[in-house]
Amino acid sequence: MSVIQVNKEMLQLMHYFVFNHQYQLIKMGASYDEIWMTNPKRTDHPIIRLSPKSIDESYFELNRVITTHDSLAKNLSIQSSLLDIHVNNKDGESDERLTQVRATSEFIDPMLTKTFAGITAAFSVTPDFSEQPVVKKKTRRKKIKVKTVFNVPIVTFSLLLIMVINFSLINIVGRFINDPAAAAIMFGAYYKTFMVAHFEYWRLLSVGLVHISVTHLLMNGYALLNLGRITEKEVGSTKMLMTFILSVLSGSMFVFVAQGNILLVGASAGLFGLLGLIVVMAFESGTIRQPQVRMSFINILLINVFISLLPGVSFLGHLGGFVAGVLVGISLSTKKSWAGLKQNAQYAGMFLGFALVFLMFQGTDVTPLFPTTDEKILNTLASIDFQPLQWYVRSLAEALVRFYGG
Repeated sequence: MSVIQVNKEMLQLMHYFVFNHQYQLIKMGASYDEIWMTNPKRTDHPIIRLSPKSIDESYFELNRVITTHDSLAKNLSIQSSLLDIHVNNKDGESDERLTQVRATSEFIDPMLTKTFAGITAAFSVTPDFSEQPVVKKKTRRKKIKVKTVFNVPIVTFSLLLIMVINFSLINIVGRFINDPAAAAIMFGAYYKTFMVAHFEYWRLLSVGLVHISVTHLLMNGYALLNLGRITEKEVGSTKMLMTFILSVLSGSMFVFVAQGNILLVGASAGLFGLLGLIVVMAFESGTIRQPQVRMSFINILLINVFISLLPGVSFLGHLGGFVAGVLVGISLSTKKSWAGLKQNAQYAGMFLGFALVFLMFQGTDVTPLFPTTDEKILNTLASIDFQPLQWYVRSLAEALVRFYGG
């Protein structure tokens, strides 16, 4: 169907509902290709939305429509679910929060013919209107199908599984040696002494999979489940994983440059990166213009800023992760008008990476020192009869002797 034909049939349906069922048009501020109507006297479908095509699986498009309906229903003081009618030959995605059907001159959903008598004649009526010009197609992200495990996207599920396994191992070893912090270092926690003395810079990334307390694991796991589901379905598994990795690295490097020798654990930097990506997608799609969505983002950001300022929480790690997520989000944008911004974000990301690497090697502060913890780690690892591990222990011991000055 041509754009002109679609617009014509939308107006024919609007004419039918207005003149046959006393619906009234609702003036909307946003410039979306849709028509909203209401008849509060109807108990079955007091709010109807007409649109040129079905709602795809985009989180932001579906969320925008649902948020708009909820706001209208609240202002009209009615309880209802949305009836969404699209003038398109494709079936829409099902969702429990709305009823989505299609109606064209070639096909009308049986639910509509049963509920609205005479709707089949709607397309034979020609209201007095001029044909609409072709509307320039909006830039939207392509709908992406991702593999899932128990209805959780594959990368999100894999990260959660690794975190749980690592947490279990840390707590088993931690109880055995009576030192959870030392156990966390053995399994990849951020620990500057080992990074500087033994060049274990892989800890900049592995820290994102390390948790000591069950509360910390549950909080980060729940956040990853929600943020991961949104971002992985929007940008795909590979790009979501790339965002998470770069955000964890960025957060760890911020901490390395600006802080001394601390023990750092948790996926928070990666989660803030995914949050930054979602914020960018909200601006890209225009969803941020919705007052309810905008306030939700503001509340989320304020809560997370407050959490970042609490004692024992790494504000710099969170900041580094969020900055990386925003830069990656802009770099992944498909919006044509953002071409210049996209290029600048890529340049900014490269400059930030080079600057952090440079600063990391400009006088590394490793105070305070924890020789007792280091010795306990060496003794524990030395007691395990596994040859490759013994090679690591000898190498680490020699590096620490040099580091501590003999």
